[in-house]
Amino acid sequence: MFLSVLPVLFHVNHPLLPGFTTRSAPCGIVNFSIDKPRLKQLQRLSRSFQHQPADKLTRPDVIGLYIMGSPGTLAQSSSSDIDVWLVYRNGLTVEAISALDAKAKAVSAAAAELGIDLHFFPMNAARFRKQAQQRQADSEDSGTAQHYVLLDEFYRTCVYLAGAWPLWWLIPPDCEKSYDATARLLAEKRFIRSGDYVDFGGCREVPENEFIGAGLWQLYKSIDSPYKSLLKLSLMECYARRSELLDAPEVSTMPLCVSFKAQIYRDEVAADQLDPYLMLYWYLERCLTHLNMSERLALVRQSFYLKAGTRLSRRAGSARADWKARLLQQTVDGFGWSADFLRYLDRHDQWKTNEVVVEQRRLVQALTASYRFLSSLARSRQATAAISARDVHLLGRKLYAQFQRKAGKLELINSGINSDLSEQQLTFELVINEGGAQWEVKNAEHQLLRESESLIELLAWCHLNGQLRPHTSVRMVVDDRRDAEQAAQFHAYHAISLAELQQLIQTLNSEIGFTASDMPAAPQASYLEPATLRKTIIFLNVGVDPLARLTEKGLSKVSNRTDPLSFSEERVGLVSSVDLLISNSWNEVSVLRFESGDTLMQCLRFLLASKNSTLPVVVCFCHSRALALSQRVGQLCRQLLSTSWDRYVIEQDKRRFLLERDTNSAGNNAEVKLLALDDAAALIQALGRPRARFMKLVIDDYALGKHTLKAVAPLNEAEAIQICFDYSQANRAGYWVFDAFGTLCSGETAWGSSWIGDSTGRRCSNGLLTFIRNALDKLQMQIGVVPQGAVSQINCFIVGDLPVRRGLTVSARDETQNAQQLARETTRRTSPVSLEHQTWEGELTEIRIVAHVLDPADRGLDSFTLNGCILGFDLYCEHMEFAHKTGLDGSIAELARYLSSGVRGEAAVGSTLRPFTITDLSLPVDASGDRIGRELADYLRCRDWVERGLWRNATASL
Repeated sequence: MFLSVLPVLFHVNHPLLPGFTTRSAPCGIVNFSIDKPRLKQLQRLSRSFQHQPADKLTRPDVIGLYIMGSPGTLAQSSSSDIDVWLVYRNGLTVEAISALDAKAKAVSAAAAELGIDLHFFPMNAARFRKQAQQRQADSEDSGTAQHYVLLDEFYRTCVYLAGAWPLWWLIPPDCEKSYDATARLLAEKRFIRSGDYVDFGGCREVPENEFIGAGLWQLYKSIDSPYKSLLKLSLMECYARRSELLDAPEVSTMPLCVSFKAQIYRDEVAADQLDPYLMLYWYLERCLTHLNMSERLALVRQSFYLKAGTRLSRRAGSARADWKARLLQQTVDGFGWSADFLRYLDRHDQWKTNEVVVEQRRLVQALTASYRFLSSLARSRQATAAISARDVHLLGRKLYAQFQRKAGKLELINSGINSDLSEQQLTFELVINEGGAQWEVKNAEHQLLRESESLIELLAWCHLNGQLRPHTSVRMVVDDRRDAEQAAQFHAYHAISLAELQQLIQTLNSEIGFTASDMPAAPQASYLEPATLRKTIIFLNVGVDPLARLTEKGLSKVSNRTDPLSFSEERVGLVSSVDLLISNSWNEVSVLRFESGDTLMQCLRFLLASKNSTLPVVVCFCHSRALALSQRVGQLCRQLLSTSWDRYVIEQDKRRFLLERDTNSAGNNAEVKLLALDDAAALIQALGRPRARFMKLVIDDYALGKHTLKAVAPLNEAEAIQICFDYSQANRAGYWVFDAFGTLCSGETAWGSSWIGDSTGRRCSNGLLTFIRNALDKLQMQIGVVPQGAVSQINCFIVGDLPVRRGLTVSARDETQNAQQLARETTRRTSPVSLEHQTWEGELTEIRIVAHVLDPADRGLDSFTLNGCILGFDLYCEHMEFAHKTGLDGSIAELARYLSSGVRGEAAVGSTLRPFTITDLSLPVDASGDRIGRELADYLRCRDWVERGLWRNATASL
């Protein structure tokens, strides 16, 4: 009834009719009028509607409405959709076309309320004929993927609703190759009037340049309708093999639509003979038989039968009364199928996992083989693909997301075969062998469905494919095939309770919710971009007791170190295994398991490298410290994903880990590097590597404890030099310098115990500040070298142990005790300090250094290697030059003796030197003309090496 009144909805615009949008929407259908039967049916949809015949439209906007596809054929079923070509006239504006499209969508919505799956394809016949339609491929529209393949199907399945007649009907089949000339002749002789027909063009053959696009489209459609797509792909393959069918007189080399029209012109108009899907099957049978493709023919027969949707084994008594069952039975009788096989096909909606897996693999193998043949043929004949690059990109990514296998990706086995794979009971069995452990899942009949090293992978696979539903009961079994001693040791770390298993299932239900059959479709635009993570769930220690080893040693309760990443006095990381479940914007779902090495660090590196901006859900249900683990890892993920950093330091298992965002030549994030470092010294060395850009350093809250690096790390910032001094040791000051790119350089500057009392440290610090300023001047003056960025300021700080800041109210009685306790609770903090320039004049001896490149043969004790070059140093002090020499008597030793002269009676190490400071350094160029000093850290390393050499030589001379 709805299809009968459908033309009326586009012929008039009336607010009471379904699909009304606006009175200005295009309306009117060529050669159409509302008759009484239609009006009566229309009033059943809208009782208040009263049709008032208007003057004849001078220019109707709609040329015609035509149904194509399975409606009215043997393949139509209750679940079949209805595709309608909505053809509009030339000259409509862009706004009018948009309004017509909006009206079509409103009519589709009204049909959906009645349970009708209706799709409209607005088009202009002239543009379609020139293959200039602007449509793009989406879930229903093939876009540029196919033209003649689509036209062939339209001509042999078209059901006329209203409007102009397709001109193709009026062109005799013998004239198909001269279609345009015959059409002009009919018009010139006035056998046809221009307003009575619509011309979509002829269809004498399917050109080779459509094979790739049409094959891609049918592969994509096979995701939801594999049997239908197999029939269409097989038809295209037969078209492509027409040269192999020339010696088969029973097979026409013309498209199937021409054979359809030829039967009508021969007055062979019996409905059974003209059923488009039955004609499709007989054509495929003749072709595949001639080509000796028996396996494909068997699958085509099965696809044809299942697409028909009539179960013959259940309709034996009523087959004669049902034209579909009668016609299908006559066809199937020639297949040679047994009654058992027919019953097997008829219960396809009851197939379970193993049967569906086998069926899907058969279908995918046949579909991909057909597509590979088509694309190979098109390439071998150098046919330019008719499909647009955009649609190739889009369809290719959709197919990749559905069929491509990769590590951890969960295979969705239930695409268009059976909508219900639920099981009444599932058993998850842990099988322990000599080589390790393996999880298996079995159904109530003890059939193995899947096996994996990851329990989460099995649970997620069962959930997505529909085996694990709310009504499914679950069991857990341990099949231990090892001796008692080995089993006891193994169970200590691989134990899971039924309660934990149920909690994992509840998490999947709440966090994922949908299954493959009801998974929300990914937005079309998402396939135009690389896949991005949409949902991430981190499962920690599934089936693992992280404290088992510590409990055996009695160490799990005797420490106040509660950080789960560095727990107890042994500083053991409690994250033993990580299962990461991810779903991306292309609807791919994967489970990655990390169970060896630095599992958590590997997982975090993967998340960061995936450019994931969505905070993961972290869950842990293990036997010990589950809540603390999930909270700690969740807090770490928030820090890494929600804060700004380029280098991030984490402490776990007595080691330090440095996460570092690398960059490519374009300045974009290319990858995330992970460095495992044994101690703080190795970390400091790693932070001192040269940088090409500013890299912000962040230390995790739980890392490094009271180490000075943790206190000074927040100081680094772009376009500034940050210097921090540590005066906590006698007669020396440690310094930490971050340059404008965040490169770290640390060292010490020392002084003798007799050097001018308490002010010596500040004077030495001023000398270091002068050295840094001089080095920056030299770097900025280098010609042909990219500068390290503008240095807007130099800031100085001091670091020390200061009391922990706490706002406590202390009673008089406990004042002394609490004060002592607070005094012991200290932390290292920094505070800014102002250093004046050159406050050592007359008190510290100024030293300048000039370096030069040495030949390897001239290497001596006072030579230093920097950036691959061996350097010697000429030292200048009080207008005296101490030139570089080889052997023991070098320039550094000579200057040390000079600074020691005239000083006697100092017993402390190094105390014989006169007060000095190194204020300047000149670095040369290498053999290729490049500057050796490329960053501030290079200058500081040379300075530190020379100063340590002076103190070392002074000590040796005592």
